[in-house]
Amino acid sequence: MCGSGTLAKLAGDAKLVKQLHSARKVMLHGLFNIRVVLILALCLWVLAKCHWVI
Repeated sequence: MCGSGTLAKLAGDAKLVKQLHSARKVMLHGLFNIRVVLILALCLWVLAKCHWVI
């Protein structure tokens, strides 16, 4: 059973991928969300844009 919460999460992930793709730089602080980790693992071209902040 697919609820509206699941669809909202997928729509948010799609929006994140679009924004990551169009960004010139991506600033990251922590990888606490497994969905973000999966997106970064699947979109290797985004890793070249990433700057890690501690």
